[in-house]
Amino acid sequence: MLSAIGIGYSYPGGIAALDNVSLAIRPGRKVALLGANGAGKTTFLLHLNGLLRPQRGEIRLDDVVMGYDRGSLRRWRQRVGLVLQDPNDQLFAATVFEDVSFGPLNLGLTAAATRERIDTSLAALHIETLADRPTHMLSLGQKKRVAIAGVIAMRPDILVLDEPTAGLDGDGSARLVALLDALHQRGTTIVIATHDTDLALEWADDAAVFTAAGIERAGPVDEVLSDDDLLVRACLRRPWALEVKDALATSGALNGNRLRSRADVVAAIRACLNRVWLHQAGLVILGDGKRL
Repeated sequence: MLSAIGIGYSYPGGIAALDNVSLAIRPGRKVALLGANGAGKTTFLLHLNGLLRPQRGEIRLDDVVMGYDRGSLRRWRQRVGLVLQDPNDQLFAATVFEDVSFGPLNLGLTAAATRERIDTSLAALHIETLADRPTHMLSLGQKKRVAIAGVIAMRPDILVLDEPTAGLDGDGSARLVALLDALHQRGTTIVIATHDTDLALEWADDAAVFTAAGIERAGPVDEVLSDDDLLVRACLRRPWALEVKDALATSGALNGNRLRSRADVVAAIRACLNRVWLHQAGLVILGDGKRL
């Protein structure tokens, strides 16, 4: 369990970013932090692995209050890995291999153990062929993968990412989301900050919505994103899957099913079209498959 309790933080000049913000992130969950630009999502993420120190409140990991001395931060960041929105802020080594190796080398691992972690991380991100590539010669999508590889080489329990799909095209976004799902299936808790409500609804288990008042609501993602008044206050767009759900609700095509992903929507529309075709054909299909 990673918990933020009553976090308060202001930037120089008295610019308030967080005020009494609390959130508990349960193990094994996929969590989306939602809000408009400037709502405090990034500032909150930077607190989750100690890059920022709260001026009020505390961060707890497994109910232990985290410290900010060098040893405590080192142990903390081994368990909570952070990937920044702009990979250029995170990559610094000359080559991909050198960049990914930095974390394991600083853990004091043997050469063999370090090499195993590097190879495993590169393979997980499907960037083995980029190992010797200079980091400045990578595309944005490749840089994001390298940044993630460098973090997962530390084998964190929790992976925190700031706007992971920002700047990527449709294919790049889909590949990155598939990668996050693969990491989650291996047991990693994943937290992303985003303003993309469609992505959150399809991908996440839980959601927390930031407004000027802090986190206004947190809970199961489909319940949170069904709160239209909350979305208006947070300057967030209603997910298109919920728009389709409302449009299809009167047709009976949903049969109580939730619509979260593109596949769910396609299946519901097909069911609706089938009902229209059967109605036009003068047929009614009963629950036992018999026709009248």
